Amino acid sequence: MPGHEQLVPDDGRLLRRRAVRRDELRRLRFELADVPPLGLPLVLESWSSQSDRAFRDLYQRAEARTIGDRYWAYLKRRHGAFRPDLWFMARETLDQEPVGYALCGSERIDLDARYALNGVGVLQEHRTSSEMLRRLVVSTLHELAGASPFGSVDAELSLRDPKLIDILMSLGFDVVERYTALVRLPG
Repeated sequence: MPGHEQLVPDDGRLLRRRAVRRDELRRLRFELADVPPLGLPLVLESWSSQSDRAFRDLYQRAEARTIGDRYWAYLKRRHGAFRPDLWFMARETLDQEPVGYALCGSERIDLDARYALNGVGVLQEHRTSSEMLRRLVVSTLHELAGASPFGSVDAELSLRDPKLIDILMSLGFDVVERYTALVRLPG
């Protein structure tokens, strides 16, 4: 169609105005039947309405950024209905401050459920080494395997975070899909 080249500028201005970006993504999968030995587990505390502010503060401190209500709601419902029992705040012991978070989702909980790892992170002071994040991921995998021993966990990650992809792959996650997408996250 003549003139169509004017509809979408080739320099990406239209996408930037709409806060949309092109991203290279990888979907990784972990089979819960293959969960590695626990090692030094972290204590996982599930989300509750009383702990929502603490969870949000922990997320913001770990990611070193402030998020709005729309983004917080998006995280909760990213893969279907919000499951508070699949959002975890991690501590080294019950009497210590939180060190990280794991945000998971699932359509159903069953022996062979498929979970989504929507977010995982540790506080900035624990990012000099990957050890705390590894402990958090393994503790989360054990928690999910307890409910779904024949299930799996998917993580959709951007190539902008190669360190996290490497850490998950070192724990046994496999790349099952590579694709490019236009991504627009709520504010």
